[in-house]
Amino acid sequence: MVPGNQGCPCINEVATLSSLTERSCEVAFTGDPGVLSKMAGFCVPISYGSSKCLQHDLHNDPACFGDGDDIIIPAYCFRPWCYVDADVCARESNERVYRSDYFNIASGV
Repeated sequence: MVPGNQGCPCINEVATLSSLTERSCEVAFTGDPGVLSKMAGFCVPISYGSSKCLQHDLHNDPACFGDGDDIIIPAYCFRPWCYVDADVCARESNERVYRSDYFNIASGV
């Protein structure tokens, strides 16, 4: 588990995701508390994308759950990522920072 690049550290968004009580749900397969992801349309754990650079989608996105020999799992399922504060990331960092209105806290994630 990697905490992110030194020039662009992962941030902890557990408190933010936990605060979205109107979208509370139960994570499939684990029964853990989660939050409904508006973009993805499925329930993710409240630790989703937080604190460590991991393959968060591989274990949470139903599209990543290959259940047969003919299933092609999307490449993004294997990409490690985490939430970062784009304003803190150093310009010379090797991390790619994706900015969008969707991931802006004002949009409700």
